[in-house]
Amino acid sequence: MNGLQMMERVARGLRGARGVAPCRYDSGEPRSRATRAMVVAVALVAATPAFAEEPKLRLDLLTKRDAKLSASSLSREKLAAFVAVAAPKDNLTKVGDGTLAFVWERNGLRVPLVDRIGRWSDQDARWVSNALDQLPDLYIRKAIRGGMKRIYRDGALPTAPTDHLEKASDREGRGGVAVPAGPWNFVAVGDNLFANEAHCYKVTTHELGHCVQWDISGWATPLTGTNGWTGISWTTGIPTIGLRSWNGFVSNYSRKTHMEDFAECAAWYWLDPDKLLSANPAKFAFMRDRVFEGLVSPASARRDRPENPAPVKPVVERLGDAKDDNYALVKVYGNYFMGPLDGGFNTVRYRGTTALHLPISRTTIWSWVPGISKGSAPVTVTTQDGKSEQIGFTVTKPWWKFW
Repeated sequence: MNGLQMMERVARGLRGARGVAPCRYDSGEPRSRATRAMVVAVALVAATPAFAEEPKLRLDLLTKRDAKLSASSLSREKLAAFVAVAAPKDNLTKVGDGTLAFVWERNGLRVPLVDRIGRWSDQDARWVSNALDQLPDLYIRKAIRGGMKRIYRDGALPTAPTDHLEKASDREGRGGVAVPAGPWNFVAVGDNLFANEAHCYKVTTHELGHCVQWDISGWATPLTGTNGWTGISWTTGIPTIGLRSWNGFVSNYSRKTHMEDFAECAAWYWLDPDKLLSANPAKFAFMRDRVFEGLVSPASARRDRPENPAPVKPVVERLGDAKDDNYALVKVYGNYFMGPLDGGFNTVRYRGTTALHLPISRTTIWSWVPGISKGSAPVTVTTQDGKSEQIGFTVTKPWWKFW
């Protein structure tokens, strides 16, 4: 393969990754080596995100050895024809018909941007369009099939039918929400989505991930979960319960439910796959094989995501009592415990002796002081994620005990 053929192949690959129709190098019209080289140069430049901001054709991509050509040797008409072949298509159309503000379309895919509580501005629509432009057809097609029939523009916060089930504090700062189930079939976005374009790209990819998961497992998603996915870190699809471990997640938010875990990992796979692979190889493999079907994001579509959460283990912050008798109830407060319906385990020990205990939540455990001799008896909590640092406790002699 010579240098020019290699450049042609790279150009085709770049344009295909960006969802742009490939250039037609073999249309039947005889072309000189120099002319073919010019087509490749324009295609390479047009396939990069910088093309929209930098319209100058960087002919220095070509070496004199592979293309003895300069811009002055081309007629204006021929150059315009090359640009028409290679320039990416604008997939966003402004409609302004009732509540239908814009439509994003590509390769038979169609995503309406609809006014609801708020109104789409030109910049808001452009940022969402740019995000969709960087995602592969396969992913968007699955999201549409899974329930993303439209994207609503809400006000400060996006709203969903299940808002009354959530705390108001949990909705603060929310940029988007996906409701793929029928009869709703929508993604809604609010003001927080548009803090900056990078944030818009990440959250848009995340919300589409919810719809992709619904495409895979439908109504089983919030019940039994998604086959091959949920069991990696969860024992059930029912939200907020069934956690197997606090580790193996790409973000703290992904620990919330297996559905948030799925959407976060889908976004990380496309935007920063190395961090997903580092956090959990099994989740990386599922995203690669089942969701993206082997597709790998091009460098132009990637963004650095925050570092993965550091590995955690149980933390005992305080005890309900600093001292008490044998068999007395002592409440243990902390973080990273396993809840009563989770899949992991807790072990509470006083001076190394296992105590009877009852998990109340992921932050509270009731324990009963074991029958050990009086004196110092530091308390620890152990889970599948490790052992906590000890906290001081003293076993006292009951008032009624005279021996």
